[in-house]
Amino acid sequence: MEYYDTKSGKVVPAPKPELVQTEPRGIQRGFEAKIKVQGSNLLSLTQLKLSNTKLSGELLSETAPKADEVWIRLTAEADLTRVGGQFCVMPLGGGPPPEVEAPQAAGRNTPT
Repeated sequence: MEYYDTKSGKVVPAPKPELVQTEPRGIQRGFEAKIKVQGSNLLSLTQLKLSNTKLSGELLSETAPKADEVWIRLTAEADLTRVGGQFCVMPLGGGPPPEVEAPQAAGRNTPT
């Protein structure tokens, strides 16, 4: 998908994604979690970047794309500190990504 300037007809970068909130607000260390990220201009996301090497994740494409919602899968290693980390999403064509705090990892390493 490309975006165009309405006056010149030239290709312009995709609108900057704006991230508002994540649900759930926390994840359990040592387990995988599916996270809903809400905001705007989220249709053209191509990459998920994480600030902590003890977090891994990916953008999910199992639901129909929405401009105001994207799902990601995050896994926090069992020894991740409670401080956690940040993640950002990269739009098509690059540009400065928004950053949000990754959901905090809960203190337990075993399911309840």
